[in-house]
Amino acid sequence: MKQGSVIRKLASVLLALMIVFFAAYPLGIRAEGIAPQEIYSGRAIVSHYDYGLTVYVTVNGGVIESITAEHDTDGYDPSNNTFWNWAVNGRTVGGTFKPSPLAQIVETQSTENIDVVTGATFTCRALVQAVERALEQVPSADDGVYALMNIPYEAFYGAENAENYDVDAVSSATNKAGNYNLAGGSFHSAATAGYDENGDLIAVGAQNGAHIEGVTWPVYLESEAMLASFEELGGIHVTDEREVMVASAAHGNVNGTLLTGRASLMEAPAYSYYLLSEAPAYYMNAAIEGGSPAFSPVCGEAEALGEIDPAVSYTTRWGDVEVNLSCAEEASAMQINAMVFTAEDGTTAGMIHLYNIWAGSKIGWNAERVVGLDNKKLTAVRFYCNDREGNYFVYDYALDEDIKEVYLGTVAAEFTSPLEIAVSNLPEDAENVTAIAYYSVGKQRFYLTETEVNENGDTVPCWLPVADGKVALTTALVDERIVSVEFTSDNYAIRKASCEYAPIFSAGDVNADGSVNIADAVLAARAALELTELNEGQLGAADMNGDGRVTIVDAILILRSSLAI
Repeated sequence: MKQGSVIRKLASVLLALMIVFFAAYPLGIRAEGIAPQEIYSGRAIVSHYDYGLTVYVTVNGGVIESITAEHDTDGYDPSNNTFWNWAVNGRTVGGTFKPSPLAQIVETQSTENIDVVTGATFTCRALVQAVERALEQVPSADDGVYALMNIPYEAFYGAENAENYDVDAVSSATNKAGNYNLAGGSFHSAATAGYDENGDLIAVGAQNGAHIEGVTWPVYLESEAMLASFEELGGIHVTDEREVMVASAAHGNVNGTLLTGRASLMEAPAYSYYLLSEAPAYYMNAAIEGGSPAFSPVCGEAEALGEIDPAVSYTTRWGDVEVNLSCAEEASAMQINAMVFTAEDGTTAGMIHLYNIWAGSKIGWNAERVVGLDNKKLTAVRFYCNDREGNYFVYDYALDEDIKEVYLGTVAAEFTSPLEIAVSNLPEDAENVTAIAYYSVGKQRFYLTETEVNENGDTVPCWLPVADGKVALTTALVDERIVSVEFTSDNYAIRKASCEYAPIFSAGDVNADGSVNIADAVLAARAALELTELNEGQLGAADMNGDGRVTIVDAILILRSSLAI
């Protein structure tokens, strides 16, 4: 190969790199183009010098991303190199730099009003003409439309290259599917609101099989006619006139919300849509390929918002792992449509509403349902969200959070005495295992292990070491109860164990702790003075003289028995 040819090819490569580097990228602008990235070429002849040139225009999401150019080898006079370089690289004249027509086109997203570079007028005009011919090949987007669409989780997260699991396999019908505050940004297709015989609103989501099915997110379609294909898949056209009542039930109360227009997509079948009048900043390209729906990754560069330090808890009511992301302030203020965690090894996991995403900032999962995140370092979380005005955003936050391994074995617990619970089948290599024990009445916990009063004046449990597989209790039960034992460990998330206890009363042992002592005498005395109530078993244990009553005499007899006098 001739030296001149090598130099020209190197110059062409360098030119391409420079234009890509310096080109402005106006996110969200849709020119006369189609959504997916394509490269279009155009040719022109440099008048007066009679040699041909070719440009390559990269269009992505309707945006001209970059332009490269090369001239023909045949018929080209190397004496034109100076003019060529001025035309494609720009030139400084009188201390002022004049960018090339190619850079101007990328900057303005237009071939109109392009200034030529002094001394390279004919070459500049040919470059502009070649770009115009390339852009003529871009399919027209005049018939394209934007819409909000209900996208199943599998399709949404699949397009985003995020692992997800079969919602139907892990979810059950719930009467919270209609809770707009918790599940807004997602959709379910079964009715959640009904009315009883008195005309009062009731929640019927569980009976109707209403569960969360996917994400509501903006899409772009090259033709409005394509929407008919999504309707054939069961989607419906949602308009501003549509109204739907959604309802949820909790703690015996029913809450209803009337949703209208785009918001009513929350209760509509998969692939239902609402037409948008303006292009959103973030969207997916939607199409039908081989009779099946196909979605591109979300178009638009996610906004990086720095590193956050979330609070992580284990074996909570939300799951094996709970990540409190309230520190992600920008996203926490939004309605969350979807969320993806990424681990250091590249593992990804998409979250679903109610089962993982709870009220936006509380995220939890069970290890059997979301596989691969425990015992990993989380390095990133991405939020797909929208504000009250219907603007959509994608936020990236960096993480540096080690997640403990979730122990999938079943820990057994049983009472060995009124004041001791034995636990077995803990992980053999578990480090620094501690425990608490309690029973619950409604939402209130009553601790059987040691407690303390914190600086706020609240009574809180003390996490104490599990010594030789035993959990020591400070309080004996006087009623039949199901007792929960929770654990912590430095290297494992260990699920709680439970066991049943039925107290055994004997004469004088009023508190059923297995011995007769001063505490029993005090308890009997308080009952005699009507300062406390005893259950049936306690009354029998406290009635030392068998007269069918608990009096001070019984308290004295218990005290004498405890002192063996």
